[in-house]
Amino acid sequence: MHGEVERCNWEMDCVRQWDEDVARFDELSDEEKERELAIKEAQDEMDRAEEEARAALDAEEEAEAEQRAEHRAQAEAEARANAEARYWSEHGYGEGDNNNDNNGN
Repeated sequence: MHGEVERCNWEMDCVRQWDEDVARFDELSDEEKERELAIKEAQDEMDRAEEEARAALDAEEEAEAEQRAEHRAQAEAEARANAEARYWSEHGYGEGDNNNDNNGN
């Protein structure tokens, strides 16, 4: 019900709280223990569902960030290609003529 005391890592306040929780639980009736266990199981399930949702959201955000980075890289490559094409066009070279043959043509 209360987990392992080793989780406290020898922090005295945590160990003291764990001891109190265990003693308090031991004093409960069987019906009260069942109710407390049901509440804890429900809380644990909600925590698991929340963690799964958070992990799914993180994965989705990461995928979206990767997609944005790919689009940005593609846009930058297209912009460089367009700038290079404009440069060659403005300097008297036609498409495919930018072979830099060093003879001025």
